[in-house]
Amino acid sequence: MTTGAHFTPSLLDADTLERLFVNRHHLLDDAVGRVERAATTSERAAKLFVGPRGAGKTHLVSLVYHRAKAMPGFGTDFQLAWLPEDMWTIGSLHDLATEIVEALEPAIEPTDADPLDTIVEVAGRRGPIVVIIENLDTVLEAIGSEGQRRLRALLENHRPLLLISTATRLGEDLLDQAEPFYGFFDTTTLEPFDVDDAARMLKRIAEVNGDAALSARLDERRARSRLATVAHLAGGQPRVWALLASGLTIDRLDDLVSALVERFDDLTPYYQQQLDRLSLNERRAVRALAAADGALTVAEVADRTGIDPRSLAKTVTDLRRRGWIVRRTGLLADMGDRRRSYYQLAEPLARLAFQLKEARGRPVALVVDFLKAWFDQESLGAIDDTGTSTYFYRHEARQSMLTDAPLAVAGALADRTLLRTVAWATDPTAGMFHPDPKAAINTLAQPVLLDVDAAIASFQAGDPEPLLRQPPAISHLVERQLTEVSPERARLGLAHLGLRGDRGEEWVPRLDQLCASPTEDVRIEATALLAVHQVRCTGHGPADVLLDRVAGSASTETAAVLLWLGERLLEEREPARAGVVLEAARADTPANLHLQLAIALDASYERSGRVKEVEGVWETARTTLEAAFGPDHLDALASRNNLAYAYESAGDLGRAVPMYEATLADCERVLGPDHRDTLTTRNNLAYAYESAGDLGRAVPMYEATLADCERVLGPDHPYTLMSRANLASAYEAARESS
Repeated sequence: MTTGAHFTPSLLDADTLERLFVNRHHLLDDAVGRVERAATTSERAAKLFVGPRGAGKTHLVSLVYHRAKAMPGFGTDFQLAWLPEDMWTIGSLHDLATEIVEALEPAIEPTDADPLDTIVEVAGRRGPIVVIIENLDTVLEAIGSEGQRRLRALLENHRPLLLISTATRLGEDLLDQAEPFYGFFDTTTLEPFDVDDAARMLKRIAEVNGDAALSARLDERRARSRLATVAHLAGGQPRVWALLASGLTIDRLDDLVSALVERFDDLTPYYQQQLDRLSLNERRAVRALAAADGALTVAEVADRTGIDPRSLAKTVTDLRRRGWIVRRTGLLADMGDRRRSYYQLAEPLARLAFQLKEARGRPVALVVDFLKAWFDQESLGAIDDTGTSTYFYRHEARQSMLTDAPLAVAGALADRTLLRTVAWATDPTAGMFHPDPKAAINTLAQPVLLDVDAAIASFQAGDPEPLLRQPPAISHLVERQLTEVSPERARLGLAHLGLRGDRGEEWVPRLDQLCASPTEDVRIEATALLAVHQVRCTGHGPADVLLDRVAGSASTETAAVLLWLGERLLEEREPARAGVVLEAARADTPANLHLQLAIALDASYERSGRVKEVEGVWETARTTLEAAFGPDHLDALASRNNLAYAYESAGDLGRAVPMYEATLADCERVLGPDHRDTLTTRNNLAYAYESAGDLGRAVPMYEATLADCERVLGPDHPYTLMSRANLASAYEAARESS
């Protein structure tokens, strides 16, 4: 069956629910264990799961129901009653009891007896009734204090029911010590999903929908970076993540806009209803936190609301008990002044209740934020629906992106956080700042990068306050990064981005600090970054000193940095300097980077006029890769193909042709005839035949390769165009020879 962003767990079959369930198996096992014990003992350990709308409560209790129904004792040792999620008809305990009797499984014959008596009688015959109640807070409020007292007495005196319940918030009926159900439930608050949990759930939704392409895309770094960037907007609720599943492909942007607007419209009345239950001061405090879109201290909330700090302290306590706000925890908050606690909305989506009222015909800010986090400017700029609501959202998001540097920086940092190599690649995230992926970081983003760098430096010195004050998109992202890497390495990531901008000189003193790091890999990478900057700015002098320092540090631990530096020098058209650094790294480069090293050395030698040395590069690469991974490894095959090309370039067709032939046979055997590397090797062999004057073998091979390229890659693919051009050249050569 197909599931979408709006899937309703209570309507799905058990198998689909199991496939989509992630991260909370321990909670499910606990609830099912309570059912098993209720069926075999006198234990009736009531359970309550608390979480906002979309937190996955219905999914969880749906699985409790299905697993319980599959137990051997169902119908003889225990019964089930799964009540409707929204029970608007309940106004008394009698109504609740009636709903339980009508929902009984196995069903009983209708009776005129009092439903409470029926519950006791049936439980005595067929075992306890496991009652699954959603929105328990609403139900308790509906039956009132007297109904609650009678229900509690029934549960204790006759023990006919095991309650497995959910609630969006803990109300006074559960928090007030004077109320009947105070302390009755074992309560668990459902924790939000982190990015990994969300990715697992989205992959399973894609698999259930049969969308293999989307499932594969979720493993890509760009998809994970998008998830990380919007995590602070979604608040980690599974239903919102499921909604975002529809937006993982660029061509469905308009569908995502519509889905977001529709879903947020659905949620707004719920939040407004919940706000109506708060006192005036509580609503003011919630609004202040919603407007801040981040954590505030009690003193800051008092300043923004005008509420007396002593009164506000009680207000904050009450809002925490009701689940409206939470104290910010984690690395930054724990490291700060313990006398100051930071509070934030428990549900970021609660901002909708305020934003929709204040939008006044303009696009809702939260939807715009999602679009900015999910898409780049180029995608948002492809506007062909002028005048529609989708157009206004896309236009607003794109215009806002031009001025919202923090969110763009967060997107770039999210990409970098997911890199695990020593050296960070050439910036793949410039598109977050400009439609042109090769463009420099724009002037708007540079001050943000510099400010974040200063904040991390302060954190390193023991003061987390500047990082806590960063916009949430950055603050939470950097905090996650700092749990995995050192502050110095986090600062290196910023420098990689910042040096590509127009204020590169401002990073020089910051890199000078990192060049003095006691950690060797940080020190060498900072020196390499500084060397590249000096090459770009001066081309000589200080750059050579820095390059010598990096080259002299060659070791297995620094080989990746030297390789990165050599590639950057090639980009700067400094092949001789690149050669020095790459040669220094050659002896220590691990096998998994050896193909990359050989490609860089090949380019360095060729551009420096050292063509005769290229053969040696590829002979060494072939030997190293075959010894490390075996002759059929993809890198080993590539090294043999490149070695054959080196022989051909040197005019040694006697060695080039046999190696091409052997490599082609291996590629066809290992990779298959339609693999891109196989097609490339076949084209190279045809070219070698042509160079050797053997057009009788070259032309048919070109023709076959072109036909395969058109079939596999399409008529306009660069490989197809190259193959077509080679065939035309061979035809011309054959015509001239005849």
